[in-house]
Amino acid sequence: MRRKRPGERANSVLRHGARHRTVGPRLRTPGGQMPTTARLVAALMLAGLGWGVSILIVTYLPPETQVGWFGPVAAGFGLIVGWSYTGRRLDRGRGKAVSVGLTSVLTHVFWVLLTFSIVEMVRRSLRKSYDNPPEAVVDVFRIAVDYLVVAAQIDVVLALLIGAVVVGVVTQRVAARFR
Repeated sequence: MRRKRPGERANSVLRHGARHRTVGPRLRTPGGQMPTTARLVAALMLAGLGWGVSILIVTYLPPETQVGWFGPVAAGFGLIVGWSYTGRRLDRGRGKAVSVGLTSVLTHVFWVLLTFSIVEMVRRSLRKSYDNPPEAVVDVFRIAVDYLVVAAQIDVVLALLIGAVVVGVVTQRVAARFR
């Protein structure tokens, strides 16, 4: 008799005695978790928050700054963080809504800042602005701090804080409703 591999479902007897068979692939996300309504709501809400805040931030950037992919990338990271972190945590009943929402927004801001800082560092390195690779890596963090200083305006911070609370509370309610 062949041993089953981890994660594999074999023909087995359920508690009430009926047998079930796994037919075809099971619907799973790349991380191996089942999609839920809470994950979908968290992903869409954080994507919308990311896009909206990116529009607010663009008003504070210098006019010569090219912001072509800023909104879509911020929304994309909102989808990823909302699906993989916010929805999962609140769907399983782990954590308080406000704290998970705030952590999600901070994670979202971190990844967006890091991404655009790396892109700017690559642009500068293609212009031969660095003498060696460690200088370029250190400059990523300097660029991130510069971007953070520009974006740290009162309306941006308030939008992020209010959005974090709303995302957390709504996702928790959806998770409780569709559990």
